[in-house]
Amino acid sequence: MSLRLRPLALAALLAALSVLPTLPAGADPVADFAPPDNDLRFDAAGATLGNAGDGWFVPVTFAPGAAPRLTLAPPAGEWNWARAGSLRLHAQNGMPWAVTFDLALTDAAGNRLEARVALPPGPPQTLVLPLAATSGRGWGMVAAPFAPWLRNDERLLVATEVRGAIDRAHITGLTLSIPGPTAPQTLLFGKLFTDAEGLDARLAYERIVDTFGQLNRGQWQDKVLSKAELLEAAEDEDDQLVQWATEVKPADAFGGLPDAPGAAPLVPVPLTATAPPPAATAPADTAVEGGAPAGATPAAPAPNAPASGFFRTAKAPGADGRPRWWFVTPAGHRFQSLGVNTMQIAGADTLVEGREFMFDDLPARGDPLARFYGKRDSAAVLGADAGARQGLGYSKGRSYDFYRANLYRRDRDRFEAAWRDRAHLRLRAWGFNTIGNWSDDALTGMKRTPYVRNLEIGGDFARVSDGQDWWGRMPDPFDPAFAAAADKALAAGTKARRDDPWLIGWFIDNELAWGNGAATDPRQRYALAYNTLRTDASAPGAGFAKRAFVELMQARYGEARLFADAWGMALDNWEQLLAPVHTAPLPDEQHPAVAADLGAFLGLYADTYYRVVAETLRRHDPNHLYLGSRLASRTPEAVAACARWCDVVSFNLYVPDIARGFEAEAFARHDKPALLTEFHFGSNDRGPFWNGVMAVVSEAERAPAYARMLDSVAANPAFVGAHWFQYLDEPVTGRWLDGENGHLGLVAITDLPWSEFVPGVRAANLRLLGRLAGTTTDGTATAAARTTTGGR
Repeated sequence: MSLRLRPLALAALLAALSVLPTLPAGADPVADFAPPDNDLRFDAAGATLGNAGDGWFVPVTFAPGAAPRLTLAPPAGEWNWARAGSLRLHAQNGMPWAVTFDLALTDAAGNRLEARVALPPGPPQTLVLPLAATSGRGWGMVAAPFAPWLRNDERLLVATEVRGAIDRAHITGLTLSIPGPTAPQTLLFGKLFTDAEGLDARLAYERIVDTFGQLNRGQWQDKVLSKAELLEAAEDEDDQLVQWATEVKPADAFGGLPDAPGAAPLVPVPLTATAPPPAATAPADTAVEGGAPAGATPAAPAPNAPASGFFRTAKAPGADGRPRWWFVTPAGHRFQSLGVNTMQIAGADTLVEGREFMFDDLPARGDPLARFYGKRDSAAVLGADAGARQGLGYSKGRSYDFYRANLYRRDRDRFEAAWRDRAHLRLRAWGFNTIGNWSDDALTGMKRTPYVRNLEIGGDFARVSDGQDWWGRMPDPFDPAFAAAADKALAAGTKARRDDPWLIGWFIDNELAWGNGAATDPRQRYALAYNTLRTDASAPGAGFAKRAFVELMQARYGEARLFADAWGMALDNWEQLLAPVHTAPLPDEQHPAVAADLGAFLGLYADTYYRVVAETLRRHDPNHLYLGSRLASRTPEAVAACARWCDVVSFNLYVPDIARGFEAEAFARHDKPALLTEFHFGSNDRGPFWNGVMAVVSEAERAPAYARMLDSVAANPAFVGAHWFQYLDEPVTGRWLDGENGHLGLVAITDLPWSEFVPGVRAANLRLLGRLAGTTTDGTATAAARTTTGGR
């Protein structure tokens, strides 16, 4: 049997089709595949039209290839759809799997309007292509609805990501194509028509959220259909938590690992001491590869740093006898930090103002659940120019918090205290031992679970763009105002917690825009340096980094003409370099010094930033670890400087595992502990439409992906832990801050754990802790641990 016929017997399929709805009022017929429109012009390349017989659909088979296509053109001249709001097509998938295909309209001027849809298997449906660009971001969310749904007995699938623009009065063609099929794919098409409905793009968003904050379309395991179901599931979970928590037996109150047999006492590493700033006087050919400028002095151990009572790091043999890095608890036990980010009771609200049509059941005034309305403005938090806000509609106004509303349904007026108690119990029961970043102040203050904290340095100091500025522009650490702002922020931020032994350490700032060290395009690799060159050193309150660049080049070259020759640019004196340089040369074989000099400046920039922060933090909190800045975009220079000045280098890594997505060999040369401070695996089959930065195909794949990541963490001796992002699913309609709407959580918006995911996470956590402790999860020593000798 051929592959084309094996998925479905087409004759049987055509005979079994349910009757599609008649064309709606306002519809304007364009063509009909069955019977074939004799006036319609077809142009096929890699696509074959079948025979409809007596049916309403014509099968079209797309052959394997780069982009098999079928193009339809009007009988003569052009289609005039000036009054239309959308193009619609009756279609059905002839395969037992979803088939992704593209629709593209062209006009007489050659402009294109394009969309990609995934047509699921099942009954026939109406594809809706809005005749104007639209995206989920425009409607206030990162990812838009995609699954078909019933509307007045018509099954609709709306293209929610539409790109381009066309003149609707002069349409010359419609192309249907499949991107790169490796086997024949059969789709079935019927009537093609336009519709004057003005809310075509809005159709995808109508009443998508139910009273519990869940997606209104579709059913899945763990979906709550009534308050009684919610309360019953919550009671079942409470019983399970108590049982699981009693099975977890750490060595101390902080979650330390049991002592491996024969292990010697740990010797904690003192807090990283300050080092003299790097000397920037080396000649151009002696820049350190991937590091700070030549002459930088590594930090020496502080002779009088406290060695107990707070979390520290240590390097000692693991259960397999190989040296590895550890956290050390205040009680002196080894500790591998397994944490969960964003454990917040508040902050999960979504904007409803102007989007009321998306919600099935918002509470009325006077309803007890109306207390969870609020007001939000993302620009007030991120800044108007943050990349995370670009193109985002509905970024301010009235909001609603479905999560807290569900907590109230569950625990009534004591819901806040009940949430905190349950959160601590869940962490222990699920094999976690750390409250991760962005978490609730009251939760971390209960002194029941170790935690980490983030401090942001804000203020009126100069900044430099990296061209992306996702969370805003980079601080200019050469500006004296930055050091003053750091002193003010860290003095205030550390004051209440500097003596808390439950605090592991501080992250200072977050996901700074260092550039992309893996990029092949030097404009991305050295983005921060190139944008520094574009600034004017004479501009008031700015230009500090630019002056630092010029001073570094003066130290490296001495004479301006030597620098000009090395860079292949016209330059008579150093003063000319202080002016904006908008066309700085890119590195090439004739000018290798350009890359070396840009790298040296990035090293000086990073070293200055981390030095200022490290010295300031040590003044205000000499007790806790400096955990870095949670590197997402990063360069070798930034990593090297962070390793020099921080106690632990933190990485936000969205990769399959750190064996395949992390520069492990290069990092090992720094001989510093690393902490995986963000990772996740998301799917889009449980409500929220976005499947995250690292996507898997279904909910069933999330736990295996989590386990693979933890196995890779255990196998890398530099890593002292891993923190999952995040505790809670994001709202279906997007979080108020930046519209993210991912299924990334351990728990749903109903505060119920995902039953296919959490047990696998727990098993992976306990397996990792047992492996590193040299015991099985029931406490039995492994052979490796029984034979290990030396320091712990």
